[in-house]
Order: sequence, then structure tokens, then C-alpha cells
Amino acid sequence: MELKNLVEAVSTSTGVAPDSVKKVLDAAFAAVSKQMSGEEPIKLHGFGTFTRKAGKEEGKSRVVFRQWKSEGQKEAKKQKKLAKKAAAAS
Repeated sequence: MELKNLVEAVSTSTGVAPDSVKKVLDAAFAAVSKQMSGEEPIKLHGFGTFTRKAGKEEGKSRVVFRQWKSEGQKEAKKQKKLAKKAAAAS
């Protein structure tokens, strides 16, 4: 999804003008970028966590996003893994 698609989707679902939505999203992304220059992770409950990890080359780093998963999603993944193991054992 590109930014323009996100702006359209948010505008449609909220009734807020696209220009206003874009300003808010630009400000939110700028805040995330600024925070990522530090060492503290950004935790957005229900969405995910952005953290900075050391890169392979000295002096380099990368941003890692880990999607938040509900307990239901975690349990479904666990059940799927167990079913796969049981099928392999048969």
C-alpha cells in the first residue's frame, strides 16, 4: 500500500478530508522517524513494535518491525504447528 492509498482509505472510513489525513500521517511518520534515531523502541499496541538493530557492517543499523499478534492469533499459530507435527508423525 502506498501513502496515497492509505490517505484515501483513512479519509473514506473517517469522513476527514484527504488533505487533513495526509498532514496527520506525515506528522505521525515524522515522529516515528525522529524517535528511531534514538535507542528506544516504538511500541504501537495492536499494531507492532519498531526497534533499531545493529547492522552487519560496523556503524550501520537497521530498523526492524515486529507485528503485534493477539492471543487468538498466537494460539491459532500454535495449533497449526501442532497439527503439522502430528501429521508428520503419522
